[in-house]
Amino acid sequence: MSESLSRLPWAPMDWLTGPFMRFLRIEAMAGAVLLLSSLLALALANSPWSASFLTL
Repeated sequence: MSESLSRLPWAPMDWLTGPFMRFLRIEAMAGAVLLLSSLLALALANSPWSASFLTL
């Protein structure tokens, strides 16, 4: 089966989801994002804004 027949039809959202899916496939970048998100959550939980953060 050719490549063109195995792909789904193009959709307007492909311009957003395509780069996002390529980014998620790069495991090292996904790990870095997870680490930074964890550090940000720890910092917010121990800051003066912790009540608002925990409510969120």
